[in-house]
Amino acid sequence: MAGSEIAIISPTLARHHLPHAACDISEFLREYGAKDNMLGLARGDGKGTAGITEEEKKLINEHDVAVFALGSFETCIKEKSYLYDDIDIPVIVTGAPDIPLEELPEADAYVGGLGRIPRRLRRGPDVRALENLATTVEEILNNRKREMVHDPPLVPSIVVKNAIENQVPAIKEVISPLPVTGQLDGVRVKLDYDKYHEEIENVIIDNKKLKELADIRKSAMYDYIIVKIYSESQLVEKDIVEDSLL
Repeated sequence: MAGSEIAIISPTLARHHLPHAACDISEFLREYGAKDNMLGLARGDGKGTAGITEEEKKLINEHDVAVFALGSFETCIKEKSYLYDDIDIPVIVTGAPDIPLEELPEADAYVGGLGRIPRRLRRGPDVRALENLATTVEEILNNRKREMVHDPPLVPSIVVKNAIENQVPAIKEVISPLPVTGQLDGVRVKLDYDKYHEEIENVIIDNKKLKELADIRKSAMYDYIIVKIYSESQLVEKDIVEDSLL
C-alpha cells in the first residue's frame, strides 16, 4: 500500500461511531504502508438524517481509495449507500453483517465483521476481518495500477515527490508527517496553496514545469496543494478543451 493515500470515513465523530472500529482500521492499514486520513462526516447521526456534503466528497475524491466504516445493522448499511454512490474513487464498505456485494451496487467491495464494537479490535475474528480488509484494499490498488499501465501518468508520482522535496526549500520546514504524500497518480503537498502554488507549479522535471505535466489545485484539506499528474490521454483532452476556448 506504500505510495497510496486512503480515506477512512465514519458517519460521525460521535462515540457511537468512533473511536474503536475506524481507528483500528486506520492503525492496521498503516502497518501495510498506507498513508490514511480519517474523516467524520458532519451530519451522520442516524440513518434517516445521515448526509454528506459536496466539500466532503471533494476531500474524499482527493484520495486513492475510500473506506466507509459503517455500523452493525444490515438495513442501515444498505440505506446509507447514497453516502458514496457518486464518489469517483473506488469505495470499500465495512460493517458487522455479511452482505453480498451485489446488494450494495454502489460499492466496489464489502468487508463484514467490522461493525460498531465498543472495544479494541484485538480478538481473533476482529483481526481476521482486518486482514480481509487489508487484502481487499491491496486488490483494489493493484487493479488501479494495472489500469494505469494502459494510460500511465506522464511521470511517476515518486519523481514528482522527489523533485518537489529537492526544489522547494519550504518543504524542509513542514513538521507534519510526510510533507509530500505520494498517491498513485500524484502527491499531496502540505504547504499553503495561496502562498506556495506558484513555486510548486515551477518545479522542473525533464526540462518541463510541473504545471505542464499536472493539474495543481487547492486541496479541501487545510488548503494544502494537490498535484494530479496528467496521463497522455488527459493531456490530449486538456489541450483540445483549451484550443476550443481560444
